Amino acid sequence: MSCTGAKDFSTQASSQSRLLVFEINMIRHTSLALALAISPYVLMAQDKAPSPSTVAAEADDEPDIIVTAQRQKQRGAVLGDIKPELQLGPADIRSLGVSSISDILTELAPQLTSGRGGTPVVLLNGRRTSGFSEIRDIPAEAIARLDILPEEVALKYGYTADQKVLNVVLRQRFKAYTAELDGGLATEGGGLNGQADVSYLRIRKNARFNLDLKYSDSAALFENERGVIPTPVAGAGSPALDMTAFRTLSAASKDFSANAVYADTILNGVSMSVNGRLDVKTTDAKNGLPLVVLPLPSGTLYGAINSFGALTQNSKAVT
Repeated sequence: MSCTGAKDFSTQASSQSRLLVFEINMIRHTSLALALAISPYVLMAQDKAPSPSTVAAEADDEPDIIVTAQRQKQRGAVLGDIKPELQLGPADIRSLGVSSISDILTELAPQLTSGRGGTPVVLLNGRRTSGFSEIRDIPAEAIARLDILPEEVALKYGYTADQKVLNVVLRQRFKAYTAELDGGLATEGGGLNGQADVSYLRIRKNARFNLDLKYSDSAALFENERGVIPTPVAGAGSPALDMTAFRTLSAASKDFSANAVYADTILNGVSMSVNGRLDVKTTDAKNGLPLVVLPLPSGTLYGAINSFGALTQNSKAVT
């Protein structure tokens, strides 16, 4: 009896031990699963909220970064920060229907006239020029931008305070041959005239070469082409001499001009330009036929000699 009871007791004790081991293993597995389940959230929380010591270390190790920005000025802009009153691009310049800077000044005269009465100042790429002759023949196609500025800008360049400023900004690379022909005739006849203009321009950034040739020819306009009544010659018994076909109202003229410009920058940005110009002008006026005076007993007789042609007055000027 006693042996049987001891066996049952040992069997029961071993069963309880196995049950306890099973429960302990279950608790371990449950704890491990719970730890794996909550570990991403723990890591995320650590990423989102670093410790104060880590923040302090990062603040001490990395210096502050300060970002500064400055608005870049347009190419060829004038000195200072005064904005243009009017700015014209290539399309606006083409719409003016002009062929050169000289024509642009005429077309934009109302916008360039100062209320104080001064003549406009013309700058090229934001710089002064040696004179208007240096830039007058530049074709409009070579212009990238036109800036019309108030009188305050003229003071910055040493001009008076009653002049507006026209800043002409050229293209950086440009090459062109241009030719222009003009002709005219009066509606009443006579006054035939014509003009030819040929030019060459090459721009390579700051280097520029320009050659312009002009020739114009105007025919004479005579008195008989406008119905002028012959003037009687003084003298008793002298008939009125008709010299309207030998006397001009407008003399014939011929003009030739050549303008050459070479400009570049030297000595670290100093502007240099060489400008040569030649002008030749001739005129030919007719002043009627030569007169012959014959004293007669009844009076003085005046006559005209047509054998030598009309009296002429010629002039020629070379500059």
